[in-house]
This record gives sequence, structure tokens and C-alpha cells, in this order.
Amino acid sequence: MRTTGEMKHTPPADQKAFKLEELQGLVGGSIEIFPTPQGNALVVNEDGRSKNLPVNLMATEIMGMAIVGDAIMCHPSFIR
Repeated sequence: MRTTGEMKHTPPADQKAFKLEELQGLVGGSIEIFPTPQGNALVVNEDGRSKNLPVNLMATEIMGMAIVGDAIMCHPSFIR
């Protein structure tokens, strides 16, 4: 989920699970993981607020709290 509203399907490089480095690259830095109300994991840039990243309206709506920067949503089993 990009801050532009664009959704992009991005599978893990090994087609099994995302590695830390992959997630960091996708969100642009250190990661923070939130459980979603639907049972998925939302991965965001941990330093997004201090970096003044733009609000991610789609992720904010899902979480019911302000989320900034690009985000990745996946089932928790896809995070290694």
C-alpha cells in the first residue's frame, strides 16, 4: 500500500516468506509490525513519523489510527 493509494502485489523473493532486508527495502527503513483487525500483519517504517512521511490513507483506514509511509500487508506466516 503506497501513500499514493497505489496497491502493488509484491510476493517474497523466495516465494515463501519475506526476509527482514526485503521488508526494510519495501518500506524504506527500519520496520514496525502491527496486527490488523483482520488477522494480517501491517509492516510500516518505524521512523516514518520522525521522517515526516506522508499519511497512508488506506492503511490508516484499515488500522483506525494514523499510519505514515508505504506499508506492506500480509499474513504473519509470510514474515521471517
